Amino acid sequence: RLLGQDKDDAGWSHSERGPGPQHIQVDDREKLEGEPDGSVRHEERGEVMILISPWSRPLRNKEENPKNYVYWKELVNLLEEKGEIVQTGNVAEEKLVKDVRSDLPLKKLFELIKECRFWVSVDNMLQHMAYHVHKRGVVLWGVSDPNLFGYRENLNVLKDVSYLRPKQFETWEQIGMNRDAFVKPEDVMKLIEEAGFFNSSRTNP
Repeated sequence: RLLGQDKDDAGWSHSERGPGPQHIQVDDREKLEGEPDGSVRHEERGEVMILISPWSRPLRNKEENPKNYVYWKELVNLLEEKGEIVQTGNVAEEKLVKDVRSDLPLKKLFELIKECRFWVSVDNMLQHMAYHVHKRGVVLWGVSDPNLFGYRENLNVLKDVSYLRPKQFETWEQIGMNRDAFVKPEDVMKLIEEAGFFNSSRTNP
């Protein structure tokens, strides 16, 4: 059990299915209240728009960033069965869908976050921006610790705590990519569906 705790009310929510993919509920920040403002154009048309931010910044040593989820293409194929996918990020990043909106001004990016049904990202800046506009989403964790870098409002998907790097604050250039550390896309989709993200446009805490 994570940190020796085995109760949901202790702040961590463990899978009842035993070892494997877990929804980690983080308790290190206060819960936000309220609803986001901004555009709801897709929702008004009865559409589901899912925003993805797939990548973390490139490393100085040119190696693959260990935070980057390794099953994005497979996950995107599954998500596209549920709605329209919009990708955001840096213009130089690999593009996974047709609708890519790169290098947006912060104001435009905040508007896009508000407009989406929900968002999916790795451990990057999107989760922090979404927190400020009260928008829940899904974070795909690998070796960084959701209890240190995540928010309790989100669906924090972690394969197993045994994959967390021992020194959480060392530079990313000091460790290599561990492709085994990530939850398979079909399991991610199951957790998203169980959390109710496709059931309602009210994806706020």
